[in-house]
Parts: sequence; structure tokens; C-alpha cells
Amino acid sequence: MSTNTEISILGTTLFGKTRRAVLTLLYSHPDESFYLRQIARTTGAGMGALQRELKQLAEAGIGGFQAAVAHQVALVIGQLDASYTEVVEARQAKLREAFEVAKH
Repeated sequence: MSTNTEISILGTTLFGKTRRAVLTLLYSHPDESFYLRQIARTTGAGMGALQRELKQLAEAGIGGFQAAVAHQVALVIGQLDASYTEVVEARQAKLREAFEVAKH
């Protein structure tokens, strides 16, 4: 059996599909940052499985994943915050319009 085949079998045995895909992506692009949805799209992983894997890798302290995951979480929270702000501002604008219409 060749060394590459042995490594491939070992990787398949030790790591699940999602973890292998995440590790491959992040270690093959060490200087890049990714949004959670980018990682999901690139790896084909579901959001729940992906979040679980990133959390487990961060908790294990594997290869600086604590900092990487903290950065990814901050990006996701920033996205959610921006989306929430847009929704609130849109609702406030509609309420102001309704109030102006009701005044006249």
C-alpha cells in the first residue's frame, strides 16, 4: 500500500467528512479569513455541522483554531448585527410613514 493511500485511509478513519473538509480548507489557505457561509458553501457542510466542528476544533485548541474561530464568530455576529439593524431601521421607517399618514 502506498503512503498516500495509507494517509488517506488514516484521515478517513480519524476524521469525519465535515472535519476533513474544514481542516483542508483552513490549512490550505492559512492567511485568508472566511465567513461561515463561505466555509459551508466551499466544503458542502451543513451550517449546524460546521458550527459544531469549528467549536470543537476551537475548544481543542487545534492549530490556532481558537483565534480563527473567534474571528469567524465575530464576522458572523457582525453579519447578524447588520441584518438586524437593517430590519429594525426598515420597520422604524414604515412606522414613521404610517404615523405621518395617520396624522393627516
